[in-house]
Amino acid sequence: MDTVSSGPKAAVSRPQGWISPVVLVNGRIEGTWEPGPEITLFREQPDWVGKAIAGLGRVGS
Repeated sequence: MDTVSSGPKAAVSRPQGWISPVVLVNGRIEGTWEPGPEITLFREQPDWVGKAIAGLGRVGS
């Protein structure tokens, strides 16, 4: 869990051993996501990250 950004480790490593899906940016855990999608970033990200996340909605369409 050393690669978690300034965000809380509890958001990634949940009770009963559940590991949340994560958002990786350049190999670092920078946020989590839930189906819907609901994305929670731990800190502000560069514009290209937001564009990449927005593009995920078109994958498989």
